[in-house]
Amino acid sequence: LEADKVGNVRALDVKDGTILWDTFLNTSEAPWLYPVGNELVLCKADESLTALSAGDGSILWSYEYNLPNPFQVISDDRSLFAVLDSTISGYEYYSGYGSGGSKTVDMNIYVLNTATGEIVSPLEFPDDPYHIYVNTSDRVYEYGGDFSDDNSCLAAALPTQPEDQQSLLIFKGDLAKKEVSCIGTYGSHPDMILGLALSADQHSCYAALTDSKVLYSVIVYEDPDQESAVTEIDYSMSSAMGMDSLDYSNVGRPFHPMLVSDHLVL
Repeated sequence: LEADKVGNVRALDVKDGTILWDTFLNTSEAPWLYPVGNELVLCKADESLTALSAGDGSILWSYEYNLPNPFQVISDDRSLFAVLDSTISGYEYYSGYGSGGSKTVDMNIYVLNTATGEIVSPLEFPDDPYHIYVNTSDRVYEYGGDFSDDNSCLAAALPTQPEDQQSLLIFKGDLAKKEVSCIGTYGSHPDMILGLALSADQHSCYAALTDSKVLYSVIVYEDPDQESAVTEIDYSMSSAMGMDSLDYSNVGRPFHPMLVSDHLVL
C-alpha cells in the first residue's frame, strides 16, 4: 500500500509492482494508512477518515471532520479508531456597532468502529474547560494516545493554552460511561508528542515528547499526591539515527517512533 500527497491510495502487487487498484481521496497531505486484517484499509487524512476495501479500493465509509486535525489513535486489535472533532453548541448574537456573534465550540473525542464507521463512544469536553489548542495547519504537531488492552479506556494527550499559558493535557476516557477525566497536566507545550501509553492499572500514563530536538519522557499519575516525573532520554539515541539534524519545522511528515508501555522504540 502507498499514498501520495494529493490523496491517491494504491495497492501494489509485491511480486511485480502491478497496481491492483488506485483510489483518489483528494486530501491536502498524504494520508496515514492502517490495514485492518484482510478486509479494509483505513486512510487518515487531516480532513477525513476513510475506510477502503482491501480487495478493490472501493470506499466503504468515511468520516468528515468539522475541525481538520492530525489527531489519531487506533486500538491494538484495530477494531477502534479515535478521532478529534468539534461541534457548535451555541451562538450568542450581539447588536450595535460591529454587530455579529460568537460561537460556543465543544471539543469531542469520537471512538469509531473501524468495520462500520459507527461512533460507539462519544467523549465530550463540555465548554472545553481545558482550552484545547489544535494546530490545524502544521502537521508537525501530531497528537495521539493509547487504548487499554481490553478497549474499555482511552488515554490521550492534547496541548492546551489557557490564558496564554501553554500546557499538555493528559486525559482518560471511559468508553462505557462515555466520560472524560483529567489524569494530569504538564506545564509545557512540546514540539511534538511522539507517543503515549496507558499503564496496566490505568492510573498513569507514559508520554514520549520532543522539545528543541531533545527526547524526554513524562510519567503522569492520576493520583494528585504524585507529581509528574520527567526524564530526559539519552540524546545519543536520536543522534545515532540522524535525528539531531532533523528540522521539524520543514518536514511534511514527522519522525514517528513507537511507545510500548514504558519503552520507547526508535
